[in-house]
Amino acid sequence: LYASSTSVNIGANVTLTPSLTSNQTINDIKSTAYSISPNSGASIDGNTFTATKAGTYTVTATITYNPDGYTSLTSTVSPTVTITVKQPTHTVTFGVHSSGNGTLTAKAGSTSISSGASVDEGTKVVFTATPSTGYQVEGWYSNSGCTSKITAAGTSTTYDAGTLTADKTVYVKFEAIPVNSHNITYTEQGTGWTYGNSNPTTAEEGATVTFVVNPTAGYSVSVSSDGPVLTGPNANNQYTFTMPTKDVKIT
Repeated sequence: LYASSTSVNIGANVTLTPSLTSNQTINDIKSTAYSISPNSGASIDGNTFTATKAGTYTVTATITYNPDGYTSLTSTVSPTVTITVKQPTHTVTFGVHSSGNGTLTAKAGSTSISSGASVDEGTKVVFTATPSTGYQVEGWYSNSGCTSKITAAGTSTTYDAGTLTADKTVYVKFEAIPVNSHNITYTEQGTGWTYGNSNPTTAEEGATVTFVVNPTAGYSVSVSSDGPVLTGPNANNQYTFTMPTKDVKIT
């Protein structure tokens, strides 16, 4: 019994060809019946074997034939062939854009994998991006140069690529988290003091702001803001505060 291939992926067709020995011509074959062991996960239609489940299958062909020269007699032989059926696998390649600023990991099912791993077809693959401090996901891409965006992935830190049906390439690109800046205005009230010449007029949210108020000799100064808590003055007449998420007025 011959098979067109003895090692195939799930779903591939294998053609079976029964044959007799040298003193038994194929013209003498009267009928052929096939059986498979194990008898689940594979089937034979005509002379075509196919499987929906990975495994090793033994196909037996029960061949009824007329011995050469004896058309009134029948004999039976039962040759076998072993066919190995494999789950198709696909390569999963992933990484971070060359600009860096974070890491990317992946799981196939519940198993962590490295880039270049071979993963069984039908396995769910999920990617997890971890940005460095001060960075966020800019986008997900299907190439290492990050020019082909996976629009559906958005800017989430996880990307569910679904179940594998082909090789998969995924890269993530990070970007700095934008920081907003706000204005600082200084309002003069009264006399007996001046603001420092280099006091900042803008600052980023969360930044520590330092400004100077110089009192005139013999005067005391009261300084306030319309929001943030002021600390000071120190020996250099400096005051500090943390820039909030809005403009600030110093009085």
